[in-house]
Amino acid sequence: MSEPVTDPSSSRGAYFSAGVVAGVPWTIVSKVFLFVVYMGVPILIVRGVGSETYGVYALCRNLGEVLIVFCALGSNTALTRFIPELRVNRDRQGLRMLLLHVATVQLVATAIVTGILLLAAPFLQTWLKIDSRMLLLLTMFFTAGSMARNVVDDVFTALFNVRSVSILALARGFTMLLAMGAAALLLHDVHWILLAQGATLSLFSMYGSVMLTKTIRGLGWGVSQRPLHHNRVIWISLASMFNQLANMLMRQYSEIFFLTVHFEKSMVGMYDLACQVPMLVITFVPVAIQKLFTSGFAEAYARDPRCLNNLIQSYYKALMVTVLPFTALGLYLSPQAFVVFFGEEMAPAGPVAAMFFVIHSLFLISIPLSMAIVTTEKMMHVQPLMLMQVIINLYLDYLLIPGFGMYGAVAAVFGTWFVTIPIRLYVVGRLLNGLQFPTLFFIRIVLMQFALGACFYPFASYLNAVGLVLAGLLYMAIYVFLLRFTRIIRPEDVEDLRQLGFSGLNRALAFLVPG
Repeated sequence: MSEPVTDPSSSRGAYFSAGVVAGVPWTIVSKVFLFVVYMGVPILIVRGVGSETYGVYALCRNLGEVLIVFCALGSNTALTRFIPELRVNRDRQGLRMLLLHVATVQLVATAIVTGILLLAAPFLQTWLKIDSRMLLLLTMFFTAGSMARNVVDDVFTALFNVRSVSILALARGFTMLLAMGAAALLLHDVHWILLAQGATLSLFSMYGSVMLTKTIRGLGWGVSQRPLHHNRVIWISLASMFNQLANMLMRQYSEIFFLTVHFEKSMVGMYDLACQVPMLVITFVPVAIQKLFTSGFAEAYARDPRCLNNLIQSYYKALMVTVLPFTALGLYLSPQAFVVFFGEEMAPAGPVAAMFFVIHSLFLISIPLSMAIVTTEKMMHVQPLMLMQVIINLYLDYLLIPGFGMYGAVAAVFGTWFVTIPIRLYVVGRLLNGLQFPTLFFIRIVLMQFALGACFYPFASYLNAVGLVLAGLLYMAIYVFLLRFTRIIRPEDVEDLRQLGFSGLNRALAFLVPG
């Protein structure tokens, strides 16, 4: 395994080491292929069991993802933050102790949460309107499998062994598509769908654990003279848990539970799809590389603590160039796309999805900030802010969802963002001793995207599945043409983007900004 470069100005990149740079193509290629899997699973479930049963599945999956936060206790963040530091120090003993700490914490927490879930089963069945105790046990099975997957993936990613993560993810994803698709189309039962998902996650996690054990044994490291103090692990884990819970409530999960209480499962399923599909499209690559980049941030910071603010600005610009085209496409095409891919039954979710394409794009503002906060170990400093977000979000849910349904849920999510994100930017800016958001660059990209997307809108309702794909490809071709000939990306932007150190991005910049 390659060691990190020590010169931040080397040709491999101003900020990231060779391990980070080499891992990005593997991550992106695997995630592009897995996009078909993650889009295919909900389509097969909806087609196989209908909107009502899909709503039950969506509720159980969302409950499981919330339970992951309480069972993992934020310890995965400690892996992505501290393993790169242990790698710089070549401390294998510290790595083993960190993994032992994370495994012990998660096993104990999972046992406790499972016991609480069983004791609370009568209440949960009444509140969530599900008539099967087995659904709760299968939800916990899915939770445990997801946690095991996360640990394996996070350790490989933090070691910059992204090739192993990508191969595992591809095999796991296509197996899951086949297993869950068969359960939905042949057995037509939500119990079998959850069982197929949990079993796939668990089996591949066990295999990944064997691979990980061999990898760690092969590391030629020893014992560092600067051991990792356990208090650092505890504090960053607890802060991460509260941060994850607040973000989950703010993004989707509290709305799912409020809709469950006040409306039928079919509306729960529609809202879940309307929120999930845009989130998948918009955040697919950024979230896929977030853990790798969090480790890259930590490694860069260990070498040069002065690099963070410039790194954040460069990363913002890269996000805007790559993500905002999908925002515009989703805004204008998703109402028709939902009818084409999910059927007329899910048509009401289309306009809601269009709104979420914009909302999820705004949430990307938080991604580089979160990586910087984790890197500087200042997560506890933002906990009052996260608590404020949760309170505002829950209040807006209570106020808007009973009377307005899905549209009230959308308004609650956007209202929480509108109130809290400016405050978050201010607070994080103070913590990082200054924060430069590339406002003018953002405005230029947004205006071009939405003007271009508006040209496609009049034709959207006439497109079938092939037409939607071709419209997306045509949009991207025109977008690249406009980038090259309107000079929206300026020389100072090129300099910022080049400092990320990715050769593929630099070649694209040479084409888009000649001379």
